[in-house]
Amino acid sequence: MWQALHDEFAEHGVDVVTVALDTPASATPWLEALRPDGPVALIDEALLTVDALGWVNVPSTVWFDERGTILRGPEISFVKPKVHIPTTDSMPPEQREALDYVNAFPHRGDAWLDALRDWVVQGPASRFARTPDEVVRRSRSYGIDTATAAAHHALAEHLRLHGHGDDAVAHQQHAHRLDPEQWNRKRHTWAINGGTERFATSFVQEMRSFGPQSFYPPVDLDA
Repeated sequence: MWQALHDEFAEHGVDVVTVALDTPASATPWLEALRPDGPVALIDEALLTVDALGWVNVPSTVWFDERGTILRGPEISFVKPKVHIPTTDSMPPEQREALDYVNAFPHRGDAWLDALRDWVVQGPASRFARTPDEVVRRSRSYGIDTATAAAHHALAEHLRLHGHGDDAVAHQQHAHRLDPEQWNRKRHTWAINGGTERFATSFVQEMRSFGPQSFYPPVDLDA
């Protein structure tokens, strides 16, 4: 889809840059599908853009103008219609509960994509573009706990990459306690350092604690 949007927006002078918040091994099969003349494709294994731009989950986007000013975002940005996953009474209760949460995720894919196209054509005149002050007001707060969580995650990554995966877990756990709704870090550490079991949790337990609107914060396109 991002390849197609890159082609569509080229005539308007708008570039698409993709960032995979993943390991190179996991991201490469997805990036290989892009053409050489397609969007710039980056891999951010250290999650540096998570702290720089405030992304809490994937997929998320930020809109920049030609001066590098953020005009919208960060926000969840589905570009495909939502698909409802059916559940049945024969499913194990926890599986059915997990799918109920997934089906409850806020999703405005079609409307968000229409807003993006409006901005690409209209530029700063688009009603979906924001002033810098409005972007800041709508952004997630970044207090001392959030900053400390980022520091613990960075230390954990340093330890992990130098062969001290067990030592990294304690710092990852502390980062999760300090900033429990930063899902990019949770998903990343679960994937690379032993799964949810090693962190004494599960997807369903996390959903019970924080809810689907924490996992995918709703996108406001109406105001």
